[in-house]
Amino acid sequence: MRLDFNSAVALNELYCSMLGVNIIEIENASKLLQELYSNHEILIATNGPKEAALNKLEKSKLKSYISSIVCSEEIGYSKPMPEFFDFLYNVTQNKDKSKMLLIGDSLTTDILGGMNNGIDTCWFNPNNNSLPEEYFPTMTINKLLQLKKKI
Repeated sequence: MRLDFNSAVALNELYCSMLGVNIIEIENASKLLQELYSNHEILIATNGPKEAALNKLEKSKLKSYISSIVCSEEIGYSKPMPEFFDFLYNVTQNKDKSKMLLIGDSLTTDILGGMNNGIDTCWFNPNNNSLPEEYFPTMTINKLLQLKKKI
């Protein structure tokens, strides 16, 4: 099946709007954000569409805990590219990389990006997948509340 350009754009817009329709909160996500919010700057760094991130935050009622969203579609670079992390670094209020922690579930974008850009990483691994030899997250958790004990 071939789509003309306008149909492809419309289909992509529909897809992006549907990404935030059904929200299932990761266990204890709101509790963790509430507890960390007062002492930590919390940003979202995503390769996904900003519209989807905003929809998810609105529906989950977590938007008030997030200080900024860094989105690849807006800056023209995606994780794990160094330019993405340069932009992220410039957006943060904290300019001390030793006090930053990138939490992510993707080894190839989140963990590799942090590793290559001097940022500590936390691999969120709820399925207890095995860790390939080439990745070195600073820490690994399989439940979000484990993070409180590690930071």
